[in-house]
Amino acid sequence: MNWQPIETAPKNAYVLLFVDIAIGPPLIVQGCWFEVDRRDRGWIDTNGNVVPVTHWMPLPSPPTGVNE
Repeated sequence: MNWQPIETAPKNAYVLLFVDIAIGPPLIVQGCWFEVDRRDRGWIDTNGNVVPVTHWMPLPSPPTGVNE
């Protein structure tokens, strides 16, 4: 799957997020949508940091044959 615009991302699942950092190289992190109210919401990484996300893609399937 290719990177998709963040506006199309599901807000009910963990996904891979492409973060465009103004200083330094871009990052790819796992994260999700967080919303308490209209002022306290946004895309966060697994540490709970709000990140400036531009694109997303679904998490890949886990490897097969592990722990079998």
